[in-house]
Amino acid sequence: MGRCTGLGRSDRAAAGKLVIFCGGDSNDIERARALFDAMAQRVTHFGAAGNGQAAKVCNQVIVAVSLTAIAESLNLAEAMSLDPLQLVEALTGGYADSIPLQIFGRRMWRNARRAQARRPRADGEGPVARNATRGRARLDPAGR
Repeated sequence: MGRCTGLGRSDRAAAGKLVIFCGGDSNDIERARALFDAMAQRVTHFGAAGNGQAAKVCNQVIVAVSLTAIAESLNLAEAMSLDPLQLVEALTGGYADSIPLQIFGRRMWRNARRAQARRPRADGEGPVARNATRGRARLDPAGR
C-alpha cells in the first residue's frame, strides 16, 4: 500500500501546485496518478512505505532552519540600524531569497512589532529574536 504526503496548502492543491512525496508499492502510487496530477506539480516516489514521510521530515528541517535564519537576520538588521522590511525587499531575487522569506519575512516582523508594542522592551533585544529564540544571548551591533 502506498503512503503519500503533500507539501503545500489547500490553495496550492486547488491550483495543481502541490509537491507530493510517496512511499510504498509503485503500483499503488501509479493507481493514484490521476488524482496526483490534478493537484500536484511533482510527485516523487521514495521507495518503501514511510519513505515519503521521511522525506517530508527532511523538508521540514530545512524550512525550520530557514525560518530561524530569517528571524535572526531581521533582528540583526534592526540591531545594525537597518530597516528589516527594506532588507526583505533588497534580498528579493538574490541568493538569500526564498519562498519562506517572501511568505514569512514581512509577517514575522509585523507580528513581532505588534507584540513589542504590547509590552515594553527592557532588555534591548529585537522583537523577532525575543519571540523566536525565547531569550538566548543576542549579537549586539558592535559584534560582541
